[in-house]
Amino acid sequence: VPAELSARLADYQREGVRWMLEKLSGPSGACVLADEPGLGKTVQAIATIV
Repeated sequence: VPAELSARLADYQREGVRWMLEKLSGPSGACVLADEPGLGKTVQAIATIV
């Protein structure tokens, strides 16, 4: 994750990005981000892609 983006993420969002990267690089190559509304799923998804 680029430092500029990582600095703007909350701790739980950084953990979510780490979790998604781990799952995406695993055997299934997939994950489901099912956080509660308002917790920044879109930002986490973008950070994972970047």
